[in-house]
Formats: sequence, C-alpha cells, structure tokens
Amino acid sequence: MHPTVPLYLRQACRLFTLAVVLSGVAIAFGEAPANAHAFLITTSPQAGQRLVAAPSDITLRFSEPFVRASPRITVRAAVRRNVAVGRVHVTNGGAGLTVPIPPLADAIYVVSWSVTGDDGHESAGELAFAVGDASGALPRSRSSAASVSPTETAATALVLLGLAVAFGGLVSERFVWRRVAPAVMARAPLAPVATALAIALCGAVLQLLVAIARVRGGVFEGVAWSEPLRGRPVVASSVMIAMLAYALWIVRVPRFRQLALAPLALAAVALALRGHSGVTNTWWAGPANVAHLLLASVWVGALVHLALVLRHADLADWRQALISASRRYATLALVTVPPLLVAGLITALAELDELDDLLHTTYGQVLLIKLGLVVGALVLAAAARFWALPTEGDRKRIPRLRRLTGTEAATLLAVVVASAVLVGTPPPFHAAAQTSLLGPPPIAGPASRAADLAGHLALFAAATDDGLRVELIAPGGQPPASSRITIEGTRPDGSTLSLFPRPCGPGCFTMKTRWGAGVTRLQVTAAARRWAGGTAVLGISWPPSPDATAELAQTVAAMRAQPAVDISEHVDSGPGSSDPSTGAVTLTGDGFMDGELYADGGATDVLVLPPANGLERLTLSIPGSQMWQQLSIDAQHRIRHQIIINPGHRIERDFEYPPAAAP
Repeated sequence: MHPTVPLYLRQACRLFTLAVVLSGVAIAFGEAPANAHAFLITTSPQAGQRLVAAPSDITLRFSEPFVRASPRITVRAAVRRNVAVGRVHVTNGGAGLTVPIPPLADAIYVVSWSVTGDDGHESAGELAFAVGDASGALPRSRSSAASVSPTETAATALVLLGLAVAFGGLVSERFVWRRVAPAVMARAPLAPVATALAIALCGAVLQLLVAIARVRGGVFEGVAWSEPLRGRPVVASSVMIAMLAYALWIVRVPRFRQLALAPLALAAVALALRGHSGVTNTWWAGPANVAHLLLASVWVGALVHLALVLRHADLADWRQALISASRRYATLALVTVPPLLVAGLITALAELDELDDLLHTTYGQVLLIKLGLVVGALVLAAAARFWALPTEGDRKRIPRLRRLTGTEAATLLAVVVASAVLVGTPPPFHAAAQTSLLGPPPIAGPASRAADLAGHLALFAAATDDGLRVELIAPGGQPPASSRITIEGTRPDGSTLSLFPRPCGPGCFTMKTRWGAGVTRLQVTAAARRWAGGTAVLGISWPPSPDATAELAQTVAAMRAQPAVDISEHVDSGPGSSDPSTGAVTLTGDGFMDGELYADGGATDVLVLPPANGLERLTLSIPGSQMWQQLSIDAQHRIRHQIIINPGHRIERDFEYPPAAAP
C-alpha cells in the first residue's frame, strides 16, 4: 500500500481483509451437513404407530425450548391430500407443542414439522402414522435439518473476531502499553478497536436477519414482524447490536475509549446466551461460557495489538518500551490462560455426555480441532516467552519475537474460526435425543411377541412368518447408542437355532428364520454404551393365536366385578439399582382396572399363549407407552399373575382374592 496512506487506514484494510478470509474459511467449514439443535424427543402419535381410533391432536416434544412463533406443522394423507390443522399451542415450558386436528378417516398420514430452537438453529422432519385398517407401508420417518448455514457460520466468525480484537485491544491499551510507555503510545498504533467493532456489528446484523428469516419464513414475508421479536435469538442479537453500536460510538471519544469495555462485556453475555450454553439445563454453562469468551478475547485482542505494534515499531526509539510492554503482555497472558482453559473445560462438560463423544461426534471432532489450535498457540507463546522475549542487551530477539507473535496471533484467529463452526454444530446430547424418531416401520401381518428386561435395557421381540425383530429401549425411553445383541435359540423339537442379528436402526435388529410349531426358547444377551446389559430368556409361541381382544374384555369385566383383590408387587429396575422394591395393597376390582391402560380397549396385539401352571395366558401391548404385558388368568377369568415390561422396569404382580370375593 502507498506509504502516504494513513497508518490507521492501512490497519483497517488489513483487518478487514483478514475478516473476509476468515469468513470464507468459516463458510467452507459450514458446508458439511449437521443436524439442528432442538431435536424431537417424543411424539404422539408415535412414528410408525397404527391407531385403532383417530387422534384428536398431534403432540411433539423437543430437547430444548424453541421460538414460540417458529413452529410450522402440516398434516397430509399419504396420497398428498392436506388436512386442515388448528392453531399451535406451545406446552412443556416452550419445549413442546400440540396441534388440534379434525377427525381423520382410515388412511396413512404424514406430519411435517419445523421449529427454530432458542439457540437460533432450525430443525425439521417428518413422521408417519396410520389410522384404522389403512393398507400399505408407512413412509419412513425422519428427523433432519438443513446443513449448518454458511451465512450464519460466517456471521458468527465476524462477531467473535470483532469482539475479541476490540475487547482485548482495549485491555491491552489500558493494562499493557499505557502503563509502560505513555509517550510511545502517542505514536504507536492503537488497537484497531473501531474497525473490529464495525466487523462485529456487521456479523451481529447478519445473525439478526438470519434469525428473523427463520421465524418468519423469509426476511420480507411470513408471519407478523412482532412474532420473531419474542424469540431468544432475535432478542440476543438485538442486544448485541445495541451494545456493539454503543461501544463504537464511545471509542470515537479518546477520553471515553476505555468505557467501551462495559457494553462489550454485555455483548459477550448476549452472545453466550444465544448459543448452546444459553439453552442448556446446566445452570453453570452460561457463566462459564461468558468467562471463557471474555478471557479468550483478552488473549486474542492483546496479542493482535502486540503484533501490530511490533510490525510498525521503530526499534531504535521503542526498544525499551517494547521490552517492558512485551513482558507485561506475557504476564497478562500467563494470568489469563489457565482460567480460560478451565472455563472452556466447564463449558465442554455441559455439552459432552462422555469421552467417546470427542471422537465419534462432529461436535467433539470440531472441539478437538479447536483444542489442537489452542495447544499450538500455547507452544508458540512459550517459545516467545523463553527464546524471543527481548532483554536489555539483546536486540536480535525483537525480530524473532515479531515472527513468533504474528504466527501465534494467526493461530488464535484460526481458533476463532473453529469456535464459530462449533457454535453451529449440534452437541452430542441433542444428537442422541434424535434417535427416537429413527426406528423401523411397524411390523405388518401376524406376529408373536415377547419382552423382558436385560440389565437396564427393555427388550421387545416380535416374531413374524420369516424372521425376528428385536428392539432395545433404554430407561429414558429411547433406543440406546452403540447397542449389540447375541441370540442362542432352541427349537420346539430340541434342535439348536442359529440367528445372526443385523441392525435395522438405533437399538433395532432383524434376522431371518423359520419357526417350528410350538414354543421356541431364545436366550438374548444385550449390551449398549452407557447402560448395563444382561441376558433375557424369551418364549416365542408359533403360530400366533387369533386376536384375543374378546378374551381380554371378558377378563376386564370379571375383574371389575370383584369386591376386593389383594395385590403384591415386585419391581426390578436392573443392575445397580437399590434392592428390588415390593409392596402390597388391597383394592376393589373396579378400582384396580381404572388404573390399567388396557381396560378401556386401548390394547393391541392381544394374543393367547399356551397355558402354564394351570392358568391361561394373554399378552398385549399398549400403544404409545412402550409397554408389554402378560396376564395369567384362572378359570373365573380373574388375573392371578401379571408381568409388565417397560423402559427400565420389570414389574410382577400376584393377585389373591379374599373368600368373600370368591364366586
């Protein structure tokens, strides 16, 4: 650049060029697909569920709150006929929604949904369910989202870069240079605070426009303008814009320049609350992230200022000032870096479930890249301190310090880019929550079902004419991560049955086989990451009996007629739980049946099993509850024994009838 161009303009041009380059790198990072952050956890109806009666509404529950004006729900028949839906009602503290729907005819329906999370990221997907005797295969449900927005990633990089250079630059001017070289500071380049604030302001405005567009369906179209203003992303971006603009106005007046630190600190708070840590249930994640952001800004901004001064310093006149200032910066960095690393560790712990997440999730991999860059910057800082920090009689060290400081500053700016990518990457916890929508389609045709608890894992098996499907459910009601099973079987004739499970989705396994008439015994051993596994023995009765709904209704009627029933209960919650709990209670038969989900005809897959111990046996499933039951029934159609399998529990009940209750 021409030497007559003022120094501050040359600084501004260089910093702006660097910001453009870093934004390009951030866009390149942002092109990789990644899921959104408000993940769908549960639905009613469930994905793939076949209902006897049509539901009156659709209910969705997400992993974190979303912007209340953002949900978009459509319901259509599989033949593309749209269904009119009612107004969305937000529930569950802003993390759930309910949409009334009109009466539905027997058909297959697809629900399409999208929301914008409180962290500003969009999530979308589809689920399918059937009503009545609708025929045909259900479309596969999905929970997905657009790739991480390159525009938003670049905007975040601009905000982080500008905020760090401005905040750390002001700290550098006040605590590094002004105390050791006030005369030199009159000629030395100031930190490029105004330029950095302008860059951060551009990034914040871009973030605001993206947030508004997501809620309204477009910047200049969609819902009323007042709707997005109530969402966290828009409010946080607006606060950032106001604070950055105020700081930019303050730094124009030299005697007020240092006062800009206060609005910049508030901008950092708004930025932290806008991201992952602002919406997590871990209360300490937000304060830790604010501390991490401010401490990192001090390190980055002060280093950038030192690099600029070293680049333009007249070594003959400034040597003594450079020696003192460099040592003061080294002391400032030494004090700043340890709490910076601790705050970063605390922030990461709020997002990571376990150590494996660092290697097997996108969030963990980006975090490792950022950590590697930070370690590189620390190595450069140590080299500068021990081998390049100038002394009174060694002028040769200053050029070496200039080179090392410039390289360290470039490395830290790369850390800023990695941080911007990290902001747009879903944390592992939310990614795991997504799996509840990705299960296999429902089984068509007759099936024989069995269930048990294997360690902490609820195990549900369904035998069909040509194979077996086994599904594992963790205590939280979701398929476990990294699950596996082995199966050994014995056919009714005593021969060995070999089964080779193949994955069919999270916690799901299928295998091909033909069943012999009678009961096949299966020994299923299940294991999964984070949960204790175990072995369960299942009896598969083949062929399946005809539908036994009438027999179940007869049992319900007989139970309601009992004046009294003594019930003892035994609950097993798997390994590591306290001693299995037991209890006893006396109820009327009618009172007991009022608490049973199948009593009003809500059960499905009601089948008869071969008798055992002189008692008839019925099995049934409860739609939407992940619950399987087995009832042992006496000659008077009364329940004598009940087994209930649901996520995390095996419940056994024994029933006794006082003499007065005997027929």
